Amino acid sequence: MYIESSELADIAEDVSTSIEAWISESCEQAILVNRQQEQDRSLSDEDYPDWDLGINIVISKGRELKEPLSFLYKLAKKHKCEFVLGLYNNENISEDICYFGNEEGKPDHCEISSYIGVKV
Repeated sequence: MYIESSELADIAEDVSTSIEAWISESCEQAILVNRQQEQDRSLSDEDYPDWDLGINIVISKGRELKEPLSFLYKLAKKHKCEFVLGLYNNENISEDICYFGNEEGKPDHCEISSYIGVKV
């Protein structure tokens, strides 16, 4: 689950600090992702995702999404941003599944569980 924001540089430090604290207190199976990629100058800014900031988490049941989704939704409301939830396979190829946050609204872990094919 990563931030989808055009103004990520303005909020990145606060968001990454908040996520680190949450992981150490509440969700040790989550991993902070804060990876900037070198931008290919032949692509426009809109065509090139140059910064991944959020969490990676492995789940076996949909109810395991409830707490991370709730936490990230609170961050999204605070920073007026959106998050995208995606799936990764062993080759790190992602598939965006859904968006949630300030404008998209509160995520429903049951609905998202059905999207990704895990039981609640």
